[in-house]
This record gives sequence, structure tokens and C-alpha cells, in this order.
Amino acid sequence: MSVAALAHPRMRAWPRVARDSLRLALWSADEIAEATGGVASGDFQCAGVEMDSRDVRPGDLFVALKGEAMDGHRFIDKAFAAGAAAAIVDRPIDWPHVLVEDTTAALHALAAAARTRGAAPCQRTCCAARARTAARTTRAATRRRGRPRAPRA
Repeated sequence: MSVAALAHPRMRAWPRVARDSLRLALWSADEIAEATGGVASGDFQCAGVEMDSRDVRPGDLFVALKGEAMDGHRFIDKAFAAGAAAAIVDRPIDWPHVLVEDTTAALHALAAAARTRGAAPCQRTCCAARARTAARTTRAATRRRGRPRAPRA
């Protein structure tokens, strides 16, 4: 029996458009601007964040980082050719962007905002531990310490 024969007569198929195949939006322009302290050039949504123009996928936010030898702003056209939805930059460009003073600081701020959003206040703590001797004991104690305790009756 075909799927069409099992469908209810009033049920309609969702219209298939190219946007339906894109990943869900992770960030909106306003959220990025608020998290980084920058100014958005327009309204857009991004499905991921990428710093390397060679790894940009459709819908990603490209962060143009400055290094000692390279400047990510040189690769903005390549990132948008690969499908970037927007970029975080420190100078105005012709593409959708969020303008910030320092792109590296903006990336740090965006990461901090990603860690804290949607989490309950008790889950916003980030902990890192390193142990050489008695590593299992240290890991076990850290896990126990991080778990929320049940209220006492």
C-alpha cells in the first residue's frame, strides 16, 4: 500500500522549498549583536559559526579573525561564496555583517553567551580539572560536586 493511500484526505504536504533543507537557525542578527556588543547591518539568521573560510557551510556565520600573519577579512568573499549568511567584522563590508571593534573578543563573547543561554542558573558553572595522581578519585569527586543535590526533608 502506498503512503498516499494512507494519508488523511484533509492532510496537506508541507510545501518543499530550498530553505526547508537548511539547518535550524542558531543565532539571529540581534542575538549576535547583543552578545558581542556590535551593530548588525540588517536582519539575518545563522545556523553555525566558523572561523575558517574553507569550512564554511550554507547558513554559517563567518568570523573574520586577525592573526599575526593573516587577516580573515581577506577571505570574506570566499566565505560568502561558500554560503555564509553573515560575518563578524571590524570594518564595514557589502555583505550582511555585525560590526565590532575586535573580532577575537567578539568570538569570545559569543562563546560565553552560547554557554549561558538556555541554561538554568545552577547549570551555568563551567569547571575544568586536571589530575596526575589519583585521577579517578579527582574526576569522581568533581562529578559528585557538580550534581545538584536533592532538597532535604
